Amino acid sequence: MRRAVFFFIVVLFCCHVHAIAQIAQQPDSRGTPVRVTQLGPEQSGPRWSYRVNGCLSTPARIVIRDCEDWDKQWKQIMAGPACGVSFSREADGTIVPTPVPAAPDVDFSREMIIVAAMGPRPSGGYGIVIDSAYERSDKLEVIVRSISPGSCVVLTMVTQPVEIVRIPKSERPIVFREIKAVMECKSGQPFTIRDEP
Repeated sequence: MRRAVFFFIVVLFCCHVHAIAQIAQQPDSRGTPVRVTQLGPEQSGPRWSYRVNGCLSTPARIVIRDCEDWDKQWKQIMAGPACGVSFSREADGTIVPTPVPAAPDVDFSREMIIVAAMGPRPSGGYGIVIDSAYERSDKLEVIVRSISPGSCVVLTMVTQPVEIVRIPKSERPIVFREIKAVMECKSGQPFTIRDEP
């Protein structure tokens, strides 16, 4: 009897997973979903900006399709004029400009990079996220969610959030759909992000 119940549960679970997989593969009303992978290590919890203090001093939406543009843009994100110059101390005590880390490797024959920069903000709690993209007839629509702190207590410091994602290479024109969102905080609960109407 236990084996029969166990077998029934396994079959039911497999059918449920198969049904979910089929639903997820069907295009929704926004178009056919495209895989979006945030650059950098995987994060737990809600998605957030790649960097809270990027060095892009103006709002921007950038599509990068080759290594040359990627290297140039990476240097701007990591150490552009908006960040000033940072310094490190060598082992012998000499102070030298901190080198910009090398840009992460990207296979531009298969992928492209999308960058979204928010520009300067007056405090912490601001973020920018690219969490989805859709193929729609003759274009690729990228969803950019700009988040403000709402009711949350945040640090008072200038931030410049920037998001960087990888998506599969496409020659389609890219269009950005902008969504405004707000971070809400309630005592003793994790914050939530709510899209504004």
